[in-house]
Amino acid sequence: MANNSSTATAPRRRPKVVHVSKSKPAVAGAINADCSYTKRQFLAATGLGLKSFRNAMRDGLPVKLAGRNYYVLGADWLAFLASRPSVEGAGTAAAKSPNRN
Repeated sequence: MANNSSTATAPRRRPKVVHVSKSKPAVAGAINADCSYTKRQFLAATGLGLKSFRNAMRDGLPVKLAGRNYYVLGADWLAFLASRPSVEGAGTAAAKSPNRN
């Protein structure tokens, strides 16, 4: 039986997949008090990882849920940061945990 080219079907093509880079930006962006951010935008702008984001939620960061999307208000993030204790001597040897021998 001969193949008729008019009845043969072409193989289905897969849709092109666009991969999003999972690397963190070199410098975190600024958070504006009068803006809202999706979880992805917020993580990119703050440089936080997913675990740190979940810890912040557990510690009281207000997060809005609309449908299946999480949103963070810039004013809520800035208020959350202001409520956190300051670290004195940050970046110096005094701020680091002591050596465990």
